[in-house]
Amino acid sequence: MAFKPNIYYRKQTPRYLKFIKIAVCVLIVAIAAVWGFILYFNGQHVKAPLLKFLSERTSFSINCDEIEFSPLYPDVLKLKKVTLGNSSIGEIYVEYDLKSVISSENLDIKYLYAKDISLDNRDLDELKKERFRYKNINISKLDLINSPLYLGRFKSDKADLSAVDVIVSEQQQISFNDSTLNAQTGAIDNHEVKKVHARILSKEDKVELSDVQMQIFGGTVFATISIDKKTQLIDFSKLSISNAIFQNYSSLIDKYYIRARNANLNNCVLSIPTADLLLGQVSGKIEDLLIENKNISFDFKGKAGEISKPDLLVTADDSLLKASIRKDLISISSEGKLFNGEYSSNIEMTNLDKQNSSVTINGFTLKNAKFEPTPELYNRLKYLLFSHNTTVKDFSVYNTELVSHIDKIPLSVKSVNLKMEDILFDENSKKVIGTPGKFTLKTDSAYYSDLFIKGTELHGAFSNDGYSVVLDKIESYNSNATASISRDFSKNTFAFKAKSEDFDMSDLNCNLFSKLFNGKISFDVDLHSDENDDSSLSVTQKLCGNIFIKSKSLLISAFGIDLINGGNKKDYELSLKQLLSSIEGGDCGFYSLDFKSTLDKGQAKFRLSTDLATSHLTAKGNYDANDRIIESKSTLISLAKDSITSVITRGHITDPTFYVSAIMRGAVRPGIDESALGDEKYTAAEDGSLTKVKAKELSDKPNIHTSDNDKVSVHSDDEKREKALTPDSLVLDEQKSMLTPQ
Repeated sequence: MAFKPNIYYRKQTPRYLKFIKIAVCVLIVAIAAVWGFILYFNGQHVKAPLLKFLSERTSFSINCDEIEFSPLYPDVLKLKKVTLGNSSIGEIYVEYDLKSVISSENLDIKYLYAKDISLDNRDLDELKKERFRYKNINISKLDLINSPLYLGRFKSDKADLSAVDVIVSEQQQISFNDSTLNAQTGAIDNHEVKKVHARILSKEDKVELSDVQMQIFGGTVFATISIDKKTQLIDFSKLSISNAIFQNYSSLIDKYYIRARNANLNNCVLSIPTADLLLGQVSGKIEDLLIENKNISFDFKGKAGEISKPDLLVTADDSLLKASIRKDLISISSEGKLFNGEYSSNIEMTNLDKQNSSVTINGFTLKNAKFEPTPELYNRLKYLLFSHNTTVKDFSVYNTELVSHIDKIPLSVKSVNLKMEDILFDENSKKVIGTPGKFTLKTDSAYYSDLFIKGTELHGAFSNDGYSVVLDKIESYNSNATASISRDFSKNTFAFKAKSEDFDMSDLNCNLFSKLFNGKISFDVDLHSDENDDSSLSVTQKLCGNIFIKSKSLLISAFGIDLINGGNKKDYELSLKQLLSSIEGGDCGFYSLDFKSTLDKGQAKFRLSTDLATSHLTAKGNYDANDRIIESKSTLISLAKDSITSVITRGHITDPTFYVSAIMRGAVRPGIDESALGDEKYTAAEDGSLTKVKAKELSDKPNIHTSDNDKVSVHSDDEKREKALTPDSLVLDEQKSMLTPQ
């Protein structure tokens, strides 16, 4: 058996193991140091040097409440409650390229997030100038939350913007490839907007906006827009507007350069101040919209629930509408409901805001309506027709009821059919001019005040050279009549005709006349002024023709001519008003009335013969149509031939003087009412056996002259002032009178 020696051998540690242990110790120490460095320089320990670094790079005094930073991620920084001058930012998170921060001329930011930004205007101006000592700032992705935003004309104090590839150039220009904008409130210039959403793509020469939605002008807009950065053209490739109110489009055309090839309107309101038009509940399609150089042009086709002209207080409902707006032209075609009837119109308005403005009614039709004009409408319409040169090319009314609320025109008509063509309301002369104008009128069942007119039919034409009107028929309850009138200014001619057989005068009983009528008359009037070589002669100087009036029996109330041939034997000088007042106490019946008048060169001769209830009346005389002077002698002889009265009439036709001479009195009969003569003073006659009175002393030859205001003044010859008027002193002018004493 062998024995090992009891000898101990000490083991030796390898050298490499020592190095490993040393390396592990160094690593532990290094890790501890790094972690200590990380723990030390995280958070608030880096705040002071970072704020110092940022302040040195800008002109702002910058501070914040909290900073999150880690050396493990030196390209990431988060700041809370940051203040820059008088402005503040709730939170900033930024991922940046560390190398660009330290050594590059451009700052590259991978991601920038900012929230709850509040900017002072002065700080904002300074911030725009800041480059943070970098030429360009490149932001790969930008998110602004609840922050002020100013993009061109758009401004919002609280908006959200998400953008990519944002570049802030050295020239202070901002561009980005794609972004999304959201804002609850904002403004485009002075126009308030709400609930704004848009995708924005900014290019070198233009800005493109898609999926645009906003509330503006009280409505909603959906659009796709391109904005040229150089020309500022706002080009809508898509535009849809709903429930908007355009009160005055001049605020748009003064500021913007807009184009839209197609646009849709839905339930909008449009005001056109130059035409004083208000269009409500407008829906339809707009084509070729262009707003440029303070002018607007577009075409529209659609409908309008309401078309109002406020200055006329007129509104049309449920209208189909076509409109064309150009620089100096507004053309509107429409059809719908008006005055509880149907209408259609085609109207053009040019240069409405200039002196040479004009309105052309190419066509207007009203059917089955009820038109109730008021004084306000009447006065306003008169003004508007002459406020421009208004041309009516075609105007038609069919089966329309007319009820006038105008005191000057107390007219109501069950049915009106009217057609007018080529009529001009001239602004300068304030006259209605035909070119030549034509018109036709038919009415059914009309009342003028309480005068009933069963029907009328008339037509006519007029121009600068003259006019003609033909009353084909006018019907009352039991009668009808015809008439015509024409005037040629170039030839200086005139013609008037009127005719009726057995016209029932009781049809005229109404409050328009102070008298009541009963009986029938026939009349035939034919007056004319023909062409003459002497152009200096007026129409009345050339007037010729005949007038015939006949009646078998005619009664007129409160017109007691019989009374003139009654009462005491007295002489009177009476005005027309006094004469009519003095005989109102009696009625007068005319029997076998026969009136004839012949005119030659403006001088009329007339004769009258009729039986009254108690007397027989004859009269003859002259009427000068040029001076409107009448001279006549009438004789009343009682049926018993015991009373005779002579009446001489002289003076202007509007206010002649009646010289009443009681030649004979027999049986006592009622006479004229002296109490109705007013305060006229009478003097006793020289014949003591008779009470002969007169208003004043007269001569037998008054000199009758017309004054400038068409009134007559009578001058008596002084040397014959004392000579009393007698029936034989009928001759008024020895050279002019056509009468001879009877």
